[in-house]
Amino acid sequence: MEFSPDFLKETYKIRLKDETTIKYSTDEERKFVEKIVKEYGSLSATQLSEITHTDEKYINTYHDEIIL
Repeated sequence: MEFSPDFLKETYKIRLKDETTIKYSTDEERKFVEKIVKEYGSLSATQLSEITHTDEKYINTYHDEIIL
């Protein structure tokens, strides 16, 4: 899948569709999500792509293989 250069430069806001996820999440899960959003939430798609594509697990995974 290819993305346009403009799309990759944009920063997007994430929000919940409803409160269901929060209602059934543990405190630990909510804290984990909050930490990730605080750390990466302001990054563009290009920035996130650059970070993930330097990850050892990504590098050592074959095309169409699930990254564990």
